[in-house]
Amino acid sequence: MKKCLNVALALLLVGCVTLSACNGKKENSTTETSSDKTASSVDPAASSLSNIDPEIVEKLTATEKGADAFWEGKRVYLSSEVPVDTGGGAADLHVTLADKDANTTELGVIPRVFSGPDGIVSMDPDYYMFVTQYHLNEDLPDADEMERILVRINPEKSEVEEIHYSEGIVDWQNLSPYASSVYSVGRKVVFLDGYIAEEVIGLTLRTFITVYDVDTKTCTREMECTINKVQTKGDILFRMCSDGEKIYTLYDVVDGKNSTTYLVVLDSDFTELQRIEIGEDMNDVCNRSRVWKINVWKDLIFFSYNADDGQKIFIGRLGEDKIEKVTELQNYSVVGNTEGSAPVLVQMETNTICMISESGETRAVRLQIDGVEESFISQWSLEGSTLYVNMYYEKDHGYGFADYLIHLDKIGADTREIVLPN
Repeated sequence: MKKCLNVALALLLVGCVTLSACNGKKENSTTETSSDKTASSVDPAASSLSNIDPEIVEKLTATEKGADAFWEGKRVYLSSEVPVDTGGGAADLHVTLADKDANTTELGVIPRVFSGPDGIVSMDPDYYMFVTQYHLNEDLPDADEMERILVRINPEKSEVEEIHYSEGIVDWQNLSPYASSVYSVGRKVVFLDGYIAEEVIGLTLRTFITVYDVDTKTCTREMECTINKVQTKGDILFRMCSDGEKIYTLYDVVDGKNSTTYLVVLDSDFTELQRIEIGEDMNDVCNRSRVWKINVWKDLIFFSYNADDGQKIFIGRLGEDKIEKVTELQNYSVVGNTEGSAPVLVQMETNTICMISESGETRAVRLQIDGVEESFISQWSLEGSTLYVNMYYEKDHGYGFADYLIHLDKIGADTREIVLPN
């Protein structure tokens, strides 16, 4: 069964090298609207699990920092290291696994990484991720040439393979700003990609879905769109996700001051199944300058976007010709996967995880480390119904990190607080 880990990656800064994160923003949770009180508030009469059942929470042996993902009972760490001979122009990305007892195994190294990855996807027995890599050009050693590559990781064999699929090498400033996280659909790995190119009609932004077929080991483009550099004429893909069986993408058709936004649904063969026009009531939510992530679970769709009063998540229900609003929450991040289990919403600074039902009802559970006053969730990852969280805490004039696995399907319906073992 294909799995997708929408990974919470910390922002790694090494010299001039930036490894971008998908969920790792520390969010301001000082404001709360009436629409998110259900998810954020904890009923004082609800139960607290103080003597934790080990079937619900497992404490892992902590490492130096939070893991970037969790799979198959192990944590994956991505760490960058600048080789001495590069003068700070690129970093090598090391891929390391740690088991529950913090025993580590280095799987391999990806050289000359500029940015990425934004997500890791599983296609048994391998894992895939996209990164942007400095292109090695012996004639132009100082050029800012970049190449997007696909990386295959095999934990069992400790293999890290670079798959070079790009048709061209571009300057980093010409990479599309609308690249997405990596997803799976059927036996294919998909990624929203693009670049700015000089063409007959002038500078053009090309956006498309890069598709890697795991079985045939071939790479193709689907739903390719072009728009002029000033983005006043053409069409453009700007956000994408998958539930493992279908692809969902936000798509703009632009003609001068007139533009129409659609949610387009495709099957694994990229046949269009549905096209929903986004109405005026959702223009702010799905605006290209505001929405930064979408997720789908069953018939619920989640739009993470930047509103005038802070970061929000709009939760809607997919109909035949429209998206019906279910609720809207503030200062949460969506943690999703494609294994059929529900996504989880995380609010970092209040140590809150929020579970959601098929009807769209939300239920918040606060996490608290036993004997610790100051703490927050720093990183997270979801595999099936198991949520990995890394907790930063301050205690006795010092600080530390603790790792836990929380089995969401074991939490009782009336539980609103979990005291984590120290």
